Amino acid sequence: MYFARFGKNIMSVCKTLTALALLLAFAIGCSKNEKGKTPPATSTAPQSPASSKLVLRPDASLKDTIEYNINKTFTLLKHGDKSGLFENEFSYITDGKTFDEYLKYGEVSSAKVESLTVVDVLEIEQFDTDSLKASVQVNFLGPSGKPSFIKDRITLYQQDGRWIKPIVGRLKGQLDYLERMHEADSAAEAEG
Repeated sequence: MYFARFGKNIMSVCKTLTALALLLAFAIGCSKNEKGKTPPATSTAPQSPASSKLVLRPDASLKDTIEYNINKTFTLLKHGDKSGLFENEFSYITDGKTFDEYLKYGEVSSAKVESLTVVDVLEIEQFDTDSLKASVQVNFLGPSGKPSFIKDRITLYQQDGRWIKPIVGRLKGQLDYLERMHEADSAAEAEG
């Protein structure tokens, strides 16, 4: 029974991580991952919310800023606050839905990260100025209390000067929204 409950908890964590694509986090998938391994001895996976991953220095690098935003979102989520997820959505979602409507999406309503300890951003690969791929390591406690991790690569997008990782919104929806906004602006200029 213990293993069945653990399996259900791990599946819940994996589903959440997949939905969040991390953060943020945010959505970490369970495909090509290295599961069940103990993090290397050099791992900086802190166990408390007072960790250095939750403090953003003024001179922080892009990698540190992304790591901070992911961990801030997961810390809020760990405490039942899903506002960090909403803040990481494309504008077509945040402009078109209220927060209460957003909470009804399955990916959001089922999001849980109880056993997550910290997300480390290992490296980033930036494309132009609007998107990047981040290699991340999601550290969590296994059923025996021993540290484990999952590695994956996630895509983040720049919006309004911030790097976001939507879990509900899709890039195509955002591009369609921006095109409609541009058309509306052009029509307003033509009339005015």
